[in-house]
Amino acid sequence: MEWINEKYDLAADESYRDLTNLLPKLQKHMALEAEISQNKVRLNTLNHAGEQMIRDGHHATPVIQETLSNVNEQWRRLDDKAKDKVHYRYVLTNNIED
Repeated sequence: MEWINEKYDLAADESYRDLTNLLPKLQKHMALEAEISQNKVRLNTLNHAGEQMIRDGHHATPVIQETLSNVNEQWRRLDDKAKDKVHYRYVLTNNIED
């Protein structure tokens, strides 16, 4: 969850709205998007393993459910924040091209 929090802080950084040095900021965000996409596989693996443990009646089922819930909620926050930037970048790019 530490990785998600770290990347959320990066995604929540509003400095990209300042048009100074726009290209490096866009490149930085594109790298963040790629990293998020790559780690989606890890999230899916974690969810699958946790769900399997729950189905198998693991003694720590409540803890597993809570952990999965927390991780997935933090992931949704990160993904939503990153998508906000994608939308802003799309709008900005279209305005620059016009």
